[in-house]
Amino acid sequence: MSKKTMRRTALTWALAAATTASLALLSAPEAHATTLYVRTNTALRTSATATAAAVQTVTPGARLRSTGVTRSGYTKVRWHGTTVWVRSKFAKAGFGSRSLNRLQSHGKVAVLKVRHAFPRIKRIGGWRSWSNYSSDHRSGRAVDFMVPSWSRAKGKKLGNAVARYMIKNRKKLHVHYVIWRQRIWTTADRKWRHMPNRGSANANHMNHVHVSFSNG
Repeated sequence: MSKKTMRRTALTWALAAATTASLALLSAPEAHATTLYVRTNTALRTSATATAAAVQTVTPGARLRSTGVTRSGYTKVRWHGTTVWVRSKFAKAGFGSRSLNRLQSHGKVAVLKVRHAFPRIKRIGGWRSWSNYSSDHRSGRAVDFMVPSWSRAKGKKLGNAVARYMIKNRKKLHVHYVIWRQRIWTTADRKWRHMPNRGSANANHMNHVHVSFSNG
């Protein structure tokens, strides 16, 4: 093989390798494409500075896709096909507990919505490895919003408000059914039905609003 032919062959191999690498980069997902959940009303900006133009203000529960790039306290994210910047402390992936971290996305969004709308709700349960009645908790599709002072009038009023909020926003939050104070409301019936006595305040959902969501 002549030197000219050898050089031509080497160049062909190099071009083929470069093309393959480029295609791999184009087809590969972003290395840090983590879903971030917005914690409070915050602006999405065109660059990593508070003086940059605001593209949109998003509310608690909004989902953003992180690119893994951070700068000056901001994270670069994908939002509706656009690349923007958000304050890192206002958009996070973790929820602070294994129970909430293992929820499916619909449950995580609902947790943030309720925390924002009802700041008196402090204790919230999500995923757990066991359940006597359904697989919703075990599959990460159910959330228990624990109601403070649940046996008193103000607690009942708060629980009623949370239940109404979930029913009113059932489509947006992908609600499947709600249980509160020994009654169940389903998207199929769209009315409250009494439930059998399960023997305790907790089992009868007297002290918490249970919400199950569709998959997702």
